Amino acid sequence: MAADTEVPALDRAMYQRAARAVLSNSLITEHYPDTTTLALIRRWAVPLRSDMLRLFDYRLELTPTTARLFRVRDALDASQPAMAGANEDRPFDRRRYACLAPVIAGLGRSGLQS
Repeated sequence: MAADTEVPALDRAMYQRAARAVLSNSLITEHYPDTTTLALIRRWAVPLRSDMLRLFDYRLELTPTTARLFRVRDALDASQPAMAGANEDRPFDRRRYACLAPVIAGLGRSGLQS
């Protein structure tokens, strides 16, 4: 943690609870996940903003009724495309990506793979 946003040792459990809530819920309201979480996040807003930005490059935004953590999107690296085969130097084309997407979606929904 940064020196200007240091959390006192006696309050670390509450701070950690607020950090866990922000990281595990995409949107926090006055009633979700419970009625106390938004107030807890507001109490720790300054160190949470600082730590989330420094550690994860996430931005914490608070409005009067919500708290939300915005995650940075990954940037695509065009210099390293998916390749058509293990021994081929052909990058994936649109047709191969169109076939690959439903296969990956189906595997994700089918449960544990062995």
